[in-house]
Amino acid sequence: MDLSKIFGQFAGQTLKNPQRMTCDMDDVLTNMQDVAAQNGLTLRVKWEGRMHDQMHNPNRVNVNVETGADGKIRITPDFQIG
Repeated sequence: MDLSKIFGQFAGQTLKNPQRMTCDMDDVLTNMQDVAAQNGLTLRVKWEGRMHDQMHNPNRVNVNVETGADGKIRITPDFQIG
């Protein structure tokens, strides 16, 4: 599965509600969650500086976010299954 082809459209997009923990409170993450579901996947957002479990899930896409120099939180172009 080519994750960059499926999710690449989201790379660089700014999260509107970065302090929210759930995907349903941000349009970008909601759209990503919908695309993941269409491809038989669930979505996990890996927030910068937060702990995550080490459990591998072959039906989950990991999405990383990072804070830019401008202070905005964006989706990185790094997508992995796990």
